[in-house]
Amino acid sequence: MYINFEKMPLSARLWVYQAERTLTQEEKIAFEDATTVFINQWTAHQATLNASFCIKYERFLVVAVDESATQASGCSIDKLTHFLQHLQNEFKIQLLDRLQLAFLENNHLDNQDDNQDKKIITFALKDVKNALESDKINAKTLFFNNSVNILADFQTNWLLPLENTWLKKYLSSVTA
Repeated sequence: MYINFEKMPLSARLWVYQAERTLTQEEKIAFEDATTVFINQWTAHQATLNASFCIKYERFLVVAVDESATQASGCSIDKLTHFLQHLQNEFKIQLLDRLQLAFLENNHLDNQDDNQDKKIITFALKDVKNALESDKINAKTLFFNNSVNILADFQTNWLLPLENTWLKKYLSSVTA
């Protein structure tokens, strides 16, 4: 059953899926429509899941489940994966590639103005070191930490300076 994303508890289980490109307005509307239908029919062992979603930056599909009533099971997560595969096929877009990392270009926590262009850039994990060496990103560049798995972490730890994430290990190899 669809619940407004803003009403989800901070303990809600969460998944972040990153599109390889920005969605058009028409695609975003179609994503929202299809995801609402999916969420309203989503079950775990025939029990309705209280769930929600949002689309951030026209690039990230965020799905949340309030597991206080019904926990998401392996089968229900498989249903979500099949739904995402359907979206990928329908819109010719990649959503399940965890080796593509996203950053806000020229945007740092000390420089977040709502009027700034928030261009998202992506690099394959294998190219992060080169991106650092060529100054395309740096320690202060904001990184989308799509590994967050509860709503509270999404709100506080999804968008972080690279130096405060697991990617900081690449900084020492660049400065050495």
